[in-house]
Amino acid sequence: MALAVEIPASTSDAPSPDRVLVVDDETAIVGVETEILRAAGFDTVGVTRPEDALALPVEGFDVVVTDYRMPEVNGLALFQDLRRRNPQLVGVLVTGFGSLKLVQTAMAAGFNAILLKPFPLERLTSAVERALRQQRLTDENRRLEAILEVYTTGQDLNRPRSRAELAALLAQMARDSVAAPEAAVLLNDLPDNLLKQPLGSETSGLRWVDALVEASPQEAVESVLKQEPEAAHRLALPLTFAHQSEGVLFVAGRRPLDTLDRERLSHLANQGALALSHLRLFEERLREDKLALVGRIAGAIIDRVRRPVASIRQLAAGLEVDEPEYLEMISENAVRLEEMCGELSDFVAGGDELPRTECSLREVLAQLVRHHRPLLAEQGVRLLLDAPTDARLLLDERKISRAVQNLIKNAAEAMPQGGHILVGLYVEPERAVIEIADEGCGMSPEVQSQMFEPFFSHGKVNGTGLGGAVILNAVKSHGGSIEVRSAVGEGTTFRLVLPRVGAPEAG
Repeated sequence: MALAVEIPASTSDAPSPDRVLVVDDETAIVGVETEILRAAGFDTVGVTRPEDALALPVEGFDVVVTDYRMPEVNGLALFQDLRRRNPQLVGVLVTGFGSLKLVQTAMAAGFNAILLKPFPLERLTSAVERALRQQRLTDENRRLEAILEVYTTGQDLNRPRSRAELAALLAQMARDSVAAPEAAVLLNDLPDNLLKQPLGSETSGLRWVDALVEASPQEAVESVLKQEPEAAHRLALPLTFAHQSEGVLFVAGRRPLDTLDRERLSHLANQGALALSHLRLFEERLREDKLALVGRIAGAIIDRVRRPVASIRQLAAGLEVDEPEYLEMISENAVRLEEMCGELSDFVAGGDELPRTECSLREVLAQLVRHHRPLLAEQGVRLLLDAPTDARLLLDERKISRAVQNLIKNAAEAMPQGGHILVGLYVEPERAVIEIADEGCGMSPEVQSQMFEPFFSHGKVNGTGLGGAVILNAVKSHGGSIEVRSAVGEGTTFRLVLPRVGAPEAG
């Protein structure tokens, strides 16, 4: 269930009495009306000047009882000023001028009851109680209508085909439901860049995004509450269904978000969390079925292709011809086919039990850099290594090497005009981080959201489209994770994070 994160107004279980503000320019009348209402159980404050009423924190009052004719300003204008600050304020107008026009004007201004002087004193209490009941019935009707509207329009949340599209729609519906200038959805499993898509142009929401790139959903909620002093204008709702967190919905309003706004958004968040959960489960099941089918097909292909390719390569190496460049082409393409078979083999193996051995990560990276540096230099690409500290881990060296090799090749392909690729190793107490950074063309948020999907290829002529899936499987099979930082035209940085739990000490 999605809940609004708010500081409770009171820790007491007993409901607090309704607060009444009495305004009349006659001190005696203020005293009498105040005492009558206090005796009836209301928490009452009385003032004799409209400016004193306007100086009070009107958000803390439930009812205002005001005289109509006062020297500085009449009761209609005063009530309208107060209600701009507290739209839920209930109004009772007291007047000795009971014309039909005044009654119509007062009702149009939002007053819930009108008392004509003189009146029995007990009528004041009944008028306030009746006005509160009427307002609460009106509020309840508005609440039910708003909930019905949310659930009716919420059916549209079942239409999106991707979680990114659903997040954008949920943010748009949140903006529309409370007329807010900004709303954003942060999902647990999408690149942080996607968060910026549903946002408006106002700077406060963008400041949220910058602060929350590294945050978990709960940390994001806490961050918003700490950073934004105007809490009434801001709301953060966790998107949670069946104890599974899908993300967070953020909303920023031009005006304070009232109780109805927050309840409407809470119901919308519930529906959004349910839709996100169903779509995630559907995508996971679809992906599992697709991977199982692909695995069976790939396994059959590997068995029939790998041995003939190896034979072609060996035969080409033993031939002597007048034009050796043709043999080099044969050998190069045979190597490429073997690499494709290797990718397919790794993909089919997936998360099978790994043959782990103790490895020096620095030496693994150094070997890869030594092997690729001369080949990339011919393309105008400088391959650099930064590994000030070593880490010895229990790894499937072949899987990790292939993952890093794929990232190096991808980085080089992203820089057709040349540039620098930095391979780094940064060791922390509980994890080792392999970083591959390039100066290439970068990736859009859409590409980032699909790059680890099987058979996804972007801007590549050769290859199986399995490189991203192989990288992800290699890292996940070691209990690690992948972090990606990229923007179009600004290069890309991959961070392969490997846990050091139970790893031997570095030599």
